[in-house]
Amino acid sequence: MSSRPLRVRLAPVPASVGMARDRTRNHLVSLGCPHLVENAVLVVSELVSNAVRKSPPDRAVEVRVYLDGGKPLIQVEDCSPEAPRRQDPTENDLSGRGLRIVEALSSECGYHPTPTGKVVWARCL
Repeated sequence: MSSRPLRVRLAPVPASVGMARDRTRNHLVSLGCPHLVENAVLVVSELVSNAVRKSPPDRAVEVRVYLDGGKPLIQVEDCSPEAPRRQDPTENDLSGRGLRIVEALSSECGYHPTPTGKVVWARCL
């Protein structure tokens, strides 16, 4: 893994999604990997959006971004024990595609429970 991982704790508010994208973009560029930014930023956006929706206002969401084998490994931790669930939205639904997007942009993804919630992770393409 990278010797300089990104670790950032964010309030569970919608504005944190943009902050997570910016921090991820800046981190990957600082590591000399601007070519990895596009997929990583989309994955971070989807995972943080889900975490923000599941978290109460007094519990932070933690984002971690590592380089693992030259590709971004993204982890988002929240306090909800609820497993991520892939949905089957219709054409007219405005949401429900997040995990499908993550799967499409990742070589592998998953989650694991923690004593205080869960970590959802993805290894970006």
